[in-house]
Amino acid sequence: MIWIIVTLGILLSLESFIIFKLIKEEFSRVCIPFNSDYNQGVIYIECTCSGRNLCFIVDTGCSNTTIKQESLNELTYKKHRRKFKQYGIIGESFNGILRSITIQIAEHHFEVFCYAIDNNSNLPKGVDGLLGSDFFSKYGWSIDYKQKYIIIN
Repeated sequence: MIWIIVTLGILLSLESFIIFKLIKEEFSRVCIPFNSDYNQGVIYIECTCSGRNLCFIVDTGCSNTTIKQESLNELTYKKHRRKFKQYGIIGESFNGILRSITIQIAEHHFEVFCYAIDNNSNLPKGVDGLLGSDFFSKYGWSIDYKQKYIIIN
């Protein structure tokens, strides 16, 4: 009889834990709406940093997140002692220095390590930088093309 009660208690505790874990996972997901240009296959994410609106292109083929120096000058950021040279898809190279900023999307804040790049980096007008795969691998992500959301876990 005691064995049955203990087993039942363990099963109820396990069931409560599973339900709690499912609820926690559901609420810890962040759905970020995005705009896209299907003609060019580009996804844009709008965010804010230091009270300024920013626009990033999602570029999963770019290993590092980059931001125009001009945009970075208007933000609060932390300096780091790392430099890099990165090559774009059409062969042009970018030189940059590592910085970290905190971006806000809806009510969620994310620390982003980014490299400042020259303002003449061939990014489209109105785009501040590229959100690279380093950001998405840090936070875990998936893209829902039908609903136009990037889901960060």
